[in-house]
Amino acid sequence: PTPAPTSYQYELRTSGAAGSGATGLVLSGNAPGTTVNLTPLTQATYYSFYIRSSCGAEFSSWTAAHVFATTCSPVTTFP
Repeated sequence: PTPAPTSYQYELRTSGAAGSGATGLVLSGNAPGTTVNLTPLTQATYYSFYIRSSCGAEFSSWTAAHVFATTCSPVTTFP
């Protein structure tokens, strides 16, 4: 049987595939559980989020991209 994950690696990107290097990489790191804060995010931007599990010295494959967009800033001044 496969051991349970000990942590998770994640990448938040504006371009490029998971593990593809610095271009488009916004945030990356290790999380001990299944929750992570992705801040700060830029308004009106599309992001791709990837995650993989760490089982000691071995890693799973990266997930397919989970794509989301941030909202635009509210209009506070009118002409």
